[in-house]
Amino acid sequence: MGIFPKKENQPIKTESNWPSANQEVAELALDIFETDKEFVVIAPIAGITKEDLDVSVSKGMLTIRGQRKQDKTIEKKNYLYEECFWGQFMRRVVLPDDIDISVTQADLKNGLLILKIPKIAQSQDTGTPGGKIKVN
Repeated sequence: MGIFPKKENQPIKTESNWPSANQEVAELALDIFETDKEFVVIAPIAGITKEDLDVSVSKGMLTIRGQRKQDKTIEKKNYLYEECFWGQFMRRVVLPDDIDISVTQADLKNGLLILKIPKIAQSQDTGTPGGKIKVN
């Protein structure tokens, strides 16, 4: 069993991760899984450029934050339905000790942020303390 225990085919969270109109910061939805060699974090964040994204690790905590900017050229009148979230988002996840963030691969492509965080072999020292992760 991994560090994110859940029952087979049962979602960890069933409520929406996006805020209501009166909230200031949205909680980013994530999928997290592990293979024999790495932990993989996938976050759908369409409409974001890598310049609007900050990914870091500090004290064993992965933080993904950013801001989805609304197109200012579109007037906000006569909306029939407005459901898209615009503004800041953030998500924090506790990481296991047996990873090496110094060689983390982070790619933003087609609206998906994919982080691949290698596991450290049991015979090696454990963990890298933290730092900023460059998104490609």
